[in-house]
Amino acid sequence: MAVQILQSRYRIAVPVGLFIVSAFAFLLVAASSQNAWQSIVIMLVLTGSACVASVVGFAFSAIAGASLYHLVDSPVEVVMIMLWSSIAIQLYSVIKLWRFIQWSRLIPYLAGGFLTVVPFCWIVLRISPGLYLLLIGIFIALYGSYRLFKSPSAVQVGPRTGLFIDFVTGALGGITGPFAAFPGAAIAIWCCMRGWDKVQQRSVFQPYILIMQVVTLVILTLMRGGSASLNYSYVLFAVPAVFGCHIGLLLFERLSNQQFNRLVSAFLIISGISMITKMFGH
Repeated sequence: MAVQILQSRYRIAVPVGLFIVSAFAFLLVAASSQNAWQSIVIMLVLTGSACVASVVGFAFSAIAGASLYHLVDSPVEVVMIMLWSSIAIQLYSVIKLWRFIQWSRLIPYLAGGFLTVVPFCWIVLRISPGLYLLLIGIFIALYGSYRLFKSPSAVQVGPRTGLFIDFVTGALGGITGPFAAFPGAAIAIWCCMRGWDKVQQRSVFQPYILIMQVVTLVILTLMRGGSASLNYSYVLFAVPAVFGCHIGLLLFERLSNQQFNRLVSAFLIISGISMITKMFGH
């Protein structure tokens, strides 16, 4: 039976409101940009990428980055645009999933993530993560391929073992966040392995990804002496991404659990290939 995460009384008003706000954002960015058409194309890419990625809840950067690196000359600008847009759509998704989230279930994941994110933020500022990206990208792509063509039985674990694996999974997210901008890689895989339904999975890895992205951004900013900047254009770029996210959530509601798991596997493949591509870009 389908689960509605978007309340019925808002199903028309919210997308209409987001569309109107997005239209104003388009106009403001176009009016203030030296290349209006380029800015509009960038915002369309963000909207489409958010729509596609929000169907499963991750891989926004992998999808958007494939186009944005060809549209924007500065890699730093690309990262900032994707980062703020990603945080915006993750926050919107968490708000919509709020009543399904069991925050106590997140404690071991976040504990593990907080343990590793600080040292690996420090490491990523001092070394090239090329080889790491290659290895983790290959693993994620291969695992996604395996899950796509074969659906193994759900993993059964005891309470203590489950808590330990949750902690380790969260710790891995604290590593892949700074290195690959993908803190949800391990936790998305583990939630799928548990055999949970689509809402249970997203109510765990969606808030985890949001919290770890914000924490990683704050730590990297502090370690770089506050060099990461926020200006109004980043916020404006994020507005149409939220509109795309809303459409993606509507599509998510229509998926069966089996369809959702297959899409998760497909998006893991996309994310893995994206990491491998980044490695060759270093």
